Amino acid sequence: DNVARNFRDLVSVTLPDDVTSIGDYSFYKCENLEIINLPENNSLTIGDYAFYGCSKLGPHLIFDMVYFGQQSFSLCDSISSVHIKRYVVFDYYVFASCDNINVVFDGSFNQIYGFMPFYEAGKEIAVNVGVPNTDRGSNSILYNSTFTKLILGPNVDRIGENFWGSSQIKEIHIPSVEAWLNMTIGDGN
Repeated sequence: DNVARNFRDLVSVTLPDDVTSIGDYSFYKCENLEIINLPENNSLTIGDYAFYGCSKLGPHLIFDMVYFGQQSFSLCDSISSVHIKRYVVFDYYVFASCDNINVVFDGSFNQIYGFMPFYEAGKEIAVNVGVPNTDRGSNSILYNSTFTKLILGPNVDRIGENFWGSSQIKEIHIPSVEAWLNMTIGDGN
């Protein structure tokens, strides 16, 4: 925890291949941090506020298996894309106010909890796997997000109840009529 908290001159960090955890507040408000080199095939726990306020961090982040702590990337305005390959767990406000973010999910939403992981964040979200039911209301992935476009991949077989939340989705791309007809879709609450 607090490894480089408020290091204003820090620009780049390379993590070793065997890292499994980035502690709470590790790079909190490192305002000039632009690059975080993560190990390939990483399985990470990213602590609460770990990169909070790293406004130059980005533009692309790729995760294999990840647990995101509270507000771990909030106010990281330069992140333009996040790609999650296999597995994700969200806590509270993970990417809050990351206005320019595009998100790709290829893995499984094994567990989703917390409070609005994309609060006032997002442009485009691509989902390439089925999305399970989430808790009602504010626990939904899109609740109070600014995503306007949802792209569903050919392997999506379900959209769980409450996935939508209070979203601003204006455009949905569906891979085929057959995929749409065979998809299980929860309610829009």
